[in-house]
Parts: sequence; C-alpha cells; structure tokens
Amino acid sequence: MPNWKTYEASVRLLSAIVAAHPNLKLDYNETSKYYGDESNYHQIWTRMTGIKRNAEQLRKAVEAGVNPSTVNLEDGLNGRKEISVRFGGDCTASAIDNRFRRLKSDAKLINAAIAKGEDPIFMNVGDTNGNVAYKGKGAISELMGSATPASHIQSQHRETIKPLGERLIAMRDAGEDCKDVDLTDLGCRRYKAVIAQKKGSDVTPNGIKAQFSRSFKVLAARKNALFDSGEDPKDASLDNLEVAKYMGSDVTALAVKMRYSTKIRVLSRRQIAMVDAGLDPLDALNSLEGETARIMGSDTTASSLKHHFQRTVKLLGRRQMSMLAEGNDSKDVSLDKLGLSASKGEIVAIMGSDVSAEAIKQQIGKRIKVIGSRQTKMRAAGQDPKDVDLEDLMPSKRDKSEMDKLMGDCTSGGIRFQFDTRYKVIGERQKAMLAAGQNPSTVDIVTSGKTS
Repeated sequence: MPNWKTYEASVRLLSAIVAAHPNLKLDYNETSKYYGDESNYHQIWTRMTGIKRNAEQLRKAVEAGVNPSTVNLEDGLNGRKEISVRFGGDCTASAIDNRFRRLKSDAKLINAAIAKGEDPIFMNVGDTNGNVAYKGKGAISELMGSATPASHIQSQHRETIKPLGERLIAMRDAGEDCKDVDLTDLGCRRYKAVIAQKKGSDVTPNGIKAQFSRSFKVLAARKNALFDSGEDPKDASLDNLEVAKYMGSDVTALAVKMRYSTKIRVLSRRQIAMVDAGLDPLDALNSLEGETARIMGSDTTASSLKHHFQRTVKLLGRRQMSMLAEGNDSKDVSLDKLGLSASKGEIVAIMGSDVSAEAIKQQIGKRIKVIGSRQTKMRAAGQDPKDVDLEDLMPSKRDKSEMDKLMGDCTSGGIRFQFDTRYKVIGERQKAMLAAGQNPSTVDIVTSGKTS
C-alpha cells in the first residue's frame, strides 16, 4: 500500500486520475479559485501540463501490459534522485527530503509572520539570526550617505565586485598576475553592453540605458500601479511615452516608433556610411527614396505615394471608421472623389456648375501634365521652356485629318453641332417610342437633322 502522505504518491494519484479519464476537460479558472489566492489560471495550466505527461506515460504502460507503478514520473522519486546526484558527495534522496522538510517549516513561519503583519526579516530562518541580519541591512549605504540607497550597493556588488572577484580568481588559477586584471565592462554598464552587443552594431549601451529610463521603467511603474489597484497589468497604457507626449494628441507611441524605424534610423545609417566614406552627410537627405516607391517602379516617387496616402488611403480610412462608429458595414464605403485634392474642388467651384472634378482631372492629365513634361525635357536639354510645342494638345481647326476630309466639318464645333441636331434628336425620339410601347428601331432618321 502506498504512503499517501508522500509527495510522490500525490503526484502519481493525480496522474492516474487524469490517465483514467482521457476525455476529462478541466476548468483551470475554477480550479485556481478553489485552490486559493496563491494560484491563477496560468500556474494551474503549467502544473497540469506535467501531470498530463505523467498520465500519458501511465496510459502507454497499461496498454503495453506493464505495471504502471514501475514508471518513473516527473516530480517523483526520480526527480529527487536527480537533485541528489547534482548536489554531489554522499547526498541521498532521503537527505533531500529532510532538507525540504526544514525549508517547508521555515516557509510556514514566514507566512505566519506576514499574516500577523510582521517583517519576516526578524525571523530565525535556517541558521540565520533575524536580528543580526536586520542590523546588517543598509549599513554600508548609511555610511555612503543619503544619496546611496541599499539597492545601489547591491547593484554594485552584483555588477562590479562579484565579476571582478571572478576575474581575479580566474587569473590566479591561470598563474597570472592579478594586478593586470581587466576592468572594462564593470559596473552598471556591464549588462547594458551585453544587450547592446546582441542588438546589433548600431545600438550603444547609452541607447539601452535611455530606452530603459524612458520606456521600460515608465511602463513598469504603470504596471505596478495597476497591479496594486487590483487591475490586470496587461492593460497598462503605452500612451505618452516621452516623444509621443511632446508631439501632441494626434501622435501615438506606435507612430513615433514607426517613424523612427523607417526614417530616422535609415537616415542615420546613411549619414554614418557617408562620414566613413569621407562624404558630406548633408547630402544624405537628397538620396532618400521610399522603399514602396522603389518597388513600384521608376515612374513612382516617394512624394506621389505620400499624396496618394493623403488623398485616397487616409480619406477612405476615415470614411470607414466613421461608418463603423455609426454601426454601419464599412464595406459599403463610398469611393466617390477619392484621389482628388481640395484644389480640384476649388477649381470646379470657380469654373461653374457645368464643370466637374473629373473634367478638371482630365484637363490636367491630358494637357497641363503633357506641357509640363515637354518643358522639363527642354530644360534638361538646355532649351528655353517658353518655346514649348503646344501642338497636338487639342485638334487644330486648320489641320484637316483624313476623317475631316471625308466627313466635312470635323472641328469640335462641327462635331458638337452634329450631336445637338442629329444624334440627340434621334435619341429623344427613341425614348419617346419606348415609353409609348413602340419599337425604337423604326425611328425616323431622315428628318433628324432638324432640331426639335
């Protein structure tokens, strides 16, 4: 019969229960509620992961006809044997058990002191006298002055004195003179230098220090405040972290991060490369080319993409957000007048009611941009742009094309006259016949040259 008081028996019993019920689904939130305040969903889930692995081993042993009591489980006797082996010497698994009994009793004393509102530092834990330990706390910092807290002394010991001692011992064991010990990377910059090295060649220890001071420490303080108030630290706000705070209410921390990554860091790398090559970093701004523009092709510039985002993408996004706020489906968003700048709307308003924004857009695309392109080429060739060729921008009244010769008056006025006196009249007659239930194909086209 197993000894139910042992930890191994409890682990094996719980593993056997899970193995016997493979379809059992546990609610870890409810389990943590009944376990107590010291547990949560994640802790229960982590612990049950090992139990499930044990259950799978027991299930395979039973299916193979093996006695499950011979299976070594995680956290069982085998675990204590592993600890005793790594402890070294003549340490046995039972000795580990005895040591843990003392640790458990000390833990109960500490928990009892906390429950009474006492400071556990005064407890006699293990071979330590609490009163002596408390007297030694902060003694060095008191001698150093009010500007040096005990935490700074601990940091110096951990990041300076201890690493220096390790280097001295290594030199002594190697038969070297300890006076030649390397003092670099000691102190508070030790770990920052390692982090900077792992981040890449463009990251410095000072940069890591600034990032910790301006972002991580601020965020940690917010998380601590949420935790102390009983809220979930995952809801800590990322707003107003340094740069974003001073940029204004319409700038977010994520936007600043993207701007820094896509623009500032790229520009700084180019400037560093230009300095190394002996060039003037002033020219770095003149070589900025957007990655998107580069992929789109040689006829796409960064400025044109910027205009496209301003006039189309951002406008469409605002419309969709407005529809979502009103509870409408954003797939039905209006695409009307996307890509048109405010200047086209102003031109339309000045030109009159018979001019549309699309007409203005066509005029700019077919005439003004063509003239501009020709003038740009003339200037590049050293010619005077005032002599630009304006031919072919609109049909000349004097230049008779082949159709003009065959058709007669093919000027814009002549074409407009044909539409007004012939085609429009025929169209109106066909509409009237269709409305009267007659066949529009029998329309009279002989007298269509006369206006109604």
